[in-house]
Amino acid sequence: MTNAETDVHELTGTITSLVHHNPDDGFCIAELTPEQGAPVTIVGVIPGAVAGESLRVRGTWERHARYGRQLRVQSYELVRPSTAEGIVGYLSGGLFPGIGRKKAEALVKHFGERVLDILDDHPQRLSEVPGIGPKLAERIATAWHEHREVHRIMVFLHEHGAGPAMASRIYQKYRSNAMHVLEREPYRLALEVRGIGFLTADKLARAAGITATDPQRLQAGLLHVLSEALGEGHFFLPRDLLLRQAQRLLGCDEQLLELALAEVVRSGQVVHEDDEERQPGYYLQETLEAEKELAGLLLSLGDRARDGVPSNEQTCAWLQKRQDMGALALTPTQAAAVCQALQGPITVITGGPGTGKTTITRAIADAAEALRWKVALCSPTGRAAKRLSQLSGKPASTIHRLLGWDPIKGHFAHDAAEPLAVDLLIVDEASMVDAMLARDLLRAVPGTAQVVFIGDADQLPSVGPGNFLRDLIASGVFPVVRLTEIFRQEEGGQIVANAHEIREGRMPRLVPGSQWQGEDCVLMERETAEEAAQAVLKVVTRSLPKLGYGLADTLVISPMHRGPAGVEALNQALQAALNPPGSDKIELRRGRTLYREGDRVIQTANDYDRNVYNGDVGQIVRMDHAARTAVVEFDTGPVNYDYSDLDQLELAYALTVHKAQGSEYPAVVMVLHSTHYIMMRRNLLYTALTRAQKLAVIIGDRKGLWKAVRTADEAERYTRLAARLRRALPHTPTAERMRFG
Repeated sequence: MTNAETDVHELTGTITSLVHHNPDDGFCIAELTPEQGAPVTIVGVIPGAVAGESLRVRGTWERHARYGRQLRVQSYELVRPSTAEGIVGYLSGGLFPGIGRKKAEALVKHFGERVLDILDDHPQRLSEVPGIGPKLAERIATAWHEHREVHRIMVFLHEHGAGPAMASRIYQKYRSNAMHVLEREPYRLALEVRGIGFLTADKLARAAGITATDPQRLQAGLLHVLSEALGEGHFFLPRDLLLRQAQRLLGCDEQLLELALAEVVRSGQVVHEDDEERQPGYYLQETLEAEKELAGLLLSLGDRARDGVPSNEQTCAWLQKRQDMGALALTPTQAAAVCQALQGPITVITGGPGTGKTTITRAIADAAEALRWKVALCSPTGRAAKRLSQLSGKPASTIHRLLGWDPIKGHFAHDAAEPLAVDLLIVDEASMVDAMLARDLLRAVPGTAQVVFIGDADQLPSVGPGNFLRDLIASGVFPVVRLTEIFRQEEGGQIVANAHEIREGRMPRLVPGSQWQGEDCVLMERETAEEAAQAVLKVVTRSLPKLGYGLADTLVISPMHRGPAGVEALNQALQAALNPPGSDKIELRRGRTLYREGDRVIQTANDYDRNVYNGDVGQIVRMDHAARTAVVEFDTGPVNYDYSDLDQLELAYALTVHKAQGSEYPAVVMVLHSTHYIMMRRNLLYTALTRAQKLAVIIGDRKGLWKAVRTADEAERYTRLAARLRRALPHTPTAERMRFG
């Protein structure tokens, strides 16, 4: 554990020894001897730090349980050594190849204290010194200029609000070209460096003298708006909306924006596509190509005839035999789903909670195995895959792990060249599959395989771009089986019934908290968001443990990130209550987040090299300040993180509904307060409630509840996948019209 002070202190001194230095991210632990006083330990990001270097550092004092008192460096600047002895120590400290103490003394003897000025202005003169030839002089000069460049970058970035971690990422990306990019092409940062958005790049650009109406800025702003749209689920934006959002971001004249838009279209970075019914759509080039490729893959797979598929009669006879051996009887609609899945090539099965999706999944997989087909089951997230495996009794994996990332080649191991060895692929929780992931998956499906997409189309759409499951259904091209009969009523109690009531726009039946007698759907009314947050804390830390629900059994959901009852505030409160600080726990603050050993965390980005993916939930089991690493235990095993990569992790005591999708917990506590007004929609409440297996506790006010139930409309996602599919193939009868006895 680290106890830190808040006051910023400044020290000037010389690095007398390096305890630790990471050349990749610049982090170091060093001993700094001040101009006056005893040596101190400094800790922080100082790229290229060498013994003998003089620095002026600013930071806060902290006392580490293992390492004692140390100064956590927030910023620094180089201070040239001013004495002959200081210069000798600096030159022989390891920065300059081939320079030991004797050669350093010879340089100082020859040039005096002007030796650093010689390095700046006339490095070729170094060869005047006996023992230093032209080649060594060139190597020394190169090392000197690279070293100065690194520090110049760090100082420039610090002066304009960029922290050490960001500065380190910029330097790692561009190396000696970093200052050129910062001063001449700063908007590249937003596109090429993780963690840097347009606003940060714009701030650096303005500091470098780039004007508000510079074409570079306007073009970058348009690209940023389209990139942001992709993050919000859109594949493209209509012209008017694109210009309106760009104008709001950039604050400039629309005529200038139209010129900038014409230029990014001319350069090929943006493509506009006409539509007969709507105004032109503007795509990022790679996004348009991805949507077209996805449509092509679906049509190609769906257009191929299959050999050796069973007839309806054969499948129904097998199902009857299976039933005679003790399996659950299937309804005609469920039997139709099994028949269609086995005949393929693409089948969509959709239905709400309790409608038998798991029963059908198990029957399809059993039938395929009886046919001696190779079967694979997958889901978008680790928790969803684990649940799929438990319910189906079959092995299941995430889509990413099924495809297998090859870190050497930098792409998935399975693709068109190396397809999956499967005859039948079942994709569960398909509503969570975004269009990009669907494309990657379908690239790897062999032309002879059947694919079954199973999901609840009434849940929230995917976090990533597109509306894949709904587009498949809306296209009318592929057979769709809709499950409407509820079988899990008694098992699911009021949770399942309420989910269907909400889906139909009717108020759910919730028992007031003050009258609770063991029911599975509870409403705890609280007037303010602050009171709702306090109630969440009490329910999770006191009430639920008394009922046998520990942290591993409980999920807290909130619609918003910010606010008194938002995910951020709830995570901080729950962290303090459920995983308080202790002398045996190491912790580290990064930006707004405090990470502590024992914390529950969620991965927020796909990290192919570490084989962890967006939505994976784990626990921090170990942190090491000296090595600057943390170990997180996921369902698939431990994963090592460098401290510089901890921004991929967020606390997971509370999650947004989107991040909770695909998971089920015995107990779910959901905040539903009218202060979250803009998020109150029917599919959000429906998705949140269906995360609960045994107990659902809604905390908020009736105004928020009414708003969520009554608001069916949702923001449109701009995608043309369904239209591309419809235009390419005639309408295909859906499996809903088929009946089997």
